[in-house]
Amino acid sequence: MNLDPVDEDRIQRIRIELEQQFMRPIPEEEIKKYLPGIPFRRTGVIQLTKLNGTQFVLNSELIETIESTPDTIVTLVTGRKYIVREPVDEVKDKCIQYKKTIFENRIN
Repeated sequence: MNLDPVDEDRIQRIRIELEQQFMRPIPEEEIKKYLPGIPFRRTGVIQLTKLNGTQFVLNSELIETIESTPDTIVTLVTGRKYIVREPVDEVKDKCIQYKKTIFENRIN
């Protein structure tokens, strides 16, 4: 599975940090234990539209708040904000639909 360059860089930085801390190479199993879920982040995307009409995908796992002011502002846990055309309820429904898809795939 391909990771985002950011994830690959983060994994590499943490691997180096852990190897320095423990004075030994860290096996893949331990890296997965310390960084659970990183390879799966890219799958949590929903498609949204910026005010200028540009469509983009957003990692729904990182959404902290969605507010209407009257524009819809999506704030991520990183503090980054996106103003989108979709109303709050539609963004919420897209997140819920994504979660349903994930859980349905786990069951099958």
